[in-house]
Amino acid sequence: MKLVTFDAGNTLVYAHPSLGEIYSDVTREFGAEIEAERFVRALGPAYAECTAEVRFERDDDRALWNRITGLIHARVEG
Repeated sequence: MKLVTFDAGNTLVYAHPSLGEIYSDVTREFGAEIEAERFVRALGPAYAECTAEVRFERDDDRALWNRITGLIHARVEG
């Protein structure tokens, strides 16, 4: 065996507070009330859609996450 890989995110390592709770808390600071679970449901599809359209490069990380976050907000608020 030459290589072993692990899917760490939500398999071996879990965020606490959860990503949905973090998004909800930060959004609340800007005056919007959106439940953590709604963020969680919107994150997967938004992430998949945006990453399919963008090449991964270090310079694109901020733009990618801005697009993902914007798409999440559009879906949960709309």
